[in-house]
Amino acid sequence: MLLAGLGGTWTLWGTDRGAGTDSRPPAAGGRPAGVRQDPVEETAPREIHGRALFTVAAPRFSRGDGSWLDGQWVTRNAYVHTGLSRIDAYSLGERQGRRLWSVPLGGPVCSAGPQVSDHGRVAVVLRARASKNPVCDQLAVVDIDNGRKLWQATLPTIRAQENQPPSVAINGGVVAVGAQHGLVAYPLEGTKPLWRSERLSCGGAVAYGGQALVVRILDSGVLACGRRGERLQKLDPLTGNPVWTYRLPDADTYKVLSNNPVVVATSPVNEYDDGDDELTHVISLDDDGKRQASFELGEASFAPCFNHNPQDCSFVVSDDTLYLPTTRRSQHQPNSILAFDLENGRTRAEYLAQYDHQIVPLRMSGERLIALQAEWTSLRCHCFATSTARETVEVLGIEPAGGKKTVLLRASFTDPDVKDTLAHAETLFRNGRLFLGRNRVDGPQRDRSRGADQLLGAVFGVRPR
Repeated sequence: MLLAGLGGTWTLWGTDRGAGTDSRPPAAGGRPAGVRQDPVEETAPREIHGRALFTVAAPRFSRGDGSWLDGQWVTRNAYVHTGLSRIDAYSLGERQGRRLWSVPLGGPVCSAGPQVSDHGRVAVVLRARASKNPVCDQLAVVDIDNGRKLWQATLPTIRAQENQPPSVAINGGVVAVGAQHGLVAYPLEGTKPLWRSERLSCGGAVAYGGQALVVRILDSGVLACGRRGERLQKLDPLTGNPVWTYRLPDADTYKVLSNNPVVVATSPVNEYDDGDDELTHVISLDDDGKRQASFELGEASFAPCFNHNPQDCSFVVSDDTLYLPTTRRSQHQPNSILAFDLENGRTRAEYLAQYDHQIVPLRMSGERLIALQAEWTSLRCHCFATSTARETVEVLGIEPAGGKKTVLLRASFTDPDVKDTLAHAETLFRNGRLFLGRNRVDGPQRDRSRGADQLLGAVFGVRPR
């Protein structure tokens, strides 16, 4: 079977054709395992005034050195984050912030999938510590409910460099890894590949997981590859067979905002082709991979986010609405969140931040939008400028119909290390707690006087009495 691609051919094959059922993931009731959804609807608490419950110290690096530490997850009783060649869990119960367990990985983490399977599995790609080559070719699956590594395997065909980390996606009891040279899928419960593809010329693949497995097949854009062009495919996670294929418009830069429903943002390629353009256009697809709507975003200015991982940028997609934050045009002017109808592209609502504040969407909670509002600002997604004054951050629940805002958490802080962490944070809000974690830590910079990064993460919430 062929996977559609541009500028070359994708070859797909099963590991054991005709007798490969042993490597398929276990199913409950004849259906493959799924992924954990966001928790039940957040409710307005009796007490909203919170504080930093605990912080996680960052590993130390020498001047000019550093490492990606991609991956943070939340379980019922733990905050889990990748460390240097390991994954650590910190208590959310008694003695908050106490390390519950640490799983050694045998090498630095290159990238991690944001999804957690129904049975508490997460997947990370790393490189072997002893390797002199910075090649990310090791896949590990870890049970974060119980703090144990289940297995680790060397990835066939896929050879990703640290500066071009592979994508990792979980769907249907399967973990898929996409990189410059191909795509490979494993059952979460075993080390034998289910299927894989091999790129024979240019390009690669980016995998998106969760409620569906969608891959973005891309052309590298160099002259040897010919014409630029990319495609989206929804795949059967057990076989790798395409369910549908959609060819994206030519001469654009793309960002997949959601894979269920499928929503893609585009931007015209700028003169330098550096991926730093603002979002200008949105395409939404229906369940059959057909174009449902294609619309321009209008005169508002939106942050680019093309150089971030899917979980890093500030946008939210519900079943029928896209929520995007605008950028601020002046220092004290507040920004807003615009809500777009995915069926026709019309603007449904606008939710304005307070004066001298920035607001970004985090996720849906039932019918409500969860948003983060803060006094610090930046034009980049989830990157807020630091200051020396006391800062306040609020988590809001917004009713889409009328725009009513309910404060779910308000926390103030002055610690400069916490502020620096917030300036580079990936954000989660679960069960009344706000989690902010870095995906990269660096030592002191050669060209700047500021010190090394001090914190890897911070957790905010209301301290129990």
